[in-house]
Amino acid sequence: MAPKATILIVDDNEAARDTLDALLFSEDRVLVFAEDGPTALAKIADVRPDLVLLDVMMPEMDGYEVCERIRQMPDVREVPVIMVTALDDRDSRLKGLSAGADDFVSKPFDSVELRTRVRTVLRLDRYRKLLAEKERLLWVLDSSDDGYAIVDCEDRILYTNAKAADLLQLADSDDDAFVDTVARHFDLRPQAAWAAWPSASDEEEGDGVRYLIRTEDSLVPALWVRVDVELARGEAGQHIIRLRDVTRETEEQIHAWTFQEAVSHKLNTPMTALIGGVDLLAEALADMPDTDSDATAMLDLVQQSTDRVAGAVRDVLAFTGGQAEPDDRRHVTAAEMTALTKEAATQIGLTRVTVTVADSAQDLVMPVSTRAMSAILIELLENARKFHPEGRPTVDVRATCGDNGAVTVSVMDDGVSLPGEVLDKVWHPYFQYQKRWTGEVAGMGLGLSQVARMVWRGGGTVSMVNRPDGPGMIVHLIVPHSV
Repeated sequence: MAPKATILIVDDNEAARDTLDALLFSEDRVLVFAEDGPTALAKIADVRPDLVLLDVMMPEMDGYEVCERIRQMPDVREVPVIMVTALDDRDSRLKGLSAGADDFVSKPFDSVELRTRVRTVLRLDRYRKLLAEKERLLWVLDSSDDGYAIVDCEDRILYTNAKAADLLQLADSDDDAFVDTVARHFDLRPQAAWAAWPSASDEEEGDGVRYLIRTEDSLVPALWVRVDVELARGEAGQHIIRLRDVTRETEEQIHAWTFQEAVSHKLNTPMTALIGGVDLLAEALADMPDTDSDATAMLDLVQQSTDRVAGAVRDVLAFTGGQAEPDDRRHVTAAEMTALTKEAATQIGLTRVTVTVADSAQDLVMPVSTRAMSAILIELLENARKFHPEGRPTVDVRATCGDNGAVTVSVMDDGVSLPGEVLDKVWHPYFQYQKRWTGEVAGMGLGLSQVARMVWRGGGTVSMVNRPDGPGMIVHLIVPHSV
């Protein structure tokens, strides 16, 4: 419902004010009255009307002067003024226009003419305000660090601000649907979320988070654009699209996670063995008769030092969780998968892990760094262990070359199978399934979401399927061969 229009009626004649009150009264208007010029100027600053009906012939301060004063008041200088006059000569109207009047009505009033002029001036003023608001909005949008686009019910692009046009690499000739336009320049990930386009984003469920990814190569780094969409209010079928360049934060998250994943296993594994060994030695020494006091004191010192080192390791890992150094840029070859997989299995403590690299894939280079691939393998093997009923999975890792030259890395375990509706959601951050097995709040979601991001960054895809021959899952990482 449109807000009520406020009209300030200024006339020193009470009968004239009553007449205007009767003629202009309406449920969608608020009428305010002033009997002279000074009172009118005070009220206009207070009520900020949408229209002023101003009598010309008033004592002390006439309508011309009041109008001139209004045009000098910054907050209300744009308010439309209709002058009410008994004078019908050309000079009087020219003087009124010079003072800033927008229109004139003559006494005695023609009721139809008066209502029509008031209605027309109010409508034109509303239109003027809408244009001014639109100009301010466009200025804000063009100054924004985020891109904004509007699409119609057929997904045709109606508007883009400067940032959106730059991010999407739009050309003047682009008149295709939004999805078709961006697909020429970007990979659309995750595919399941884009399949539901243009449904509004649902961050709580994680299903509506969409990315446009320009894959990295030897010359150009990856570009991540997050796409959020919502239905435009009051415009049937139109959607507003927000585009945010999240490259820096996404890359930092990936670098921090891969660094912490690698360091945590490299430090925690030997640290756990060291602490356990010292504790066993302390127990054995306590059971020995005639224990040497110097040996006991030395062991106490070793235990204290071990505890301090363990605390320092925990502090370092907590710090590097958000302060990791940038990832290295050297890409990994399929031939290196054997050594990386065995190292990851050793760090986690898995013994039943086999690795096979097809001859056709041996020399292929994948657009994933060595450290990133190490972190990916650690995450996948850790999940295989975590979600195996006995914690002792048999895992088969294979690297093969597809017909299109892409490298497919498949990690197959013999743990559990998942319902079909769950398989796509495992790549969402913090997704959790079967919490009772591990009791860990983070479930398997945060790590897998980072795995997906690292593969997407190189132009690849990720998927998880149930084994067709028994319980367990297969994770497929398909990444293009890089030169």
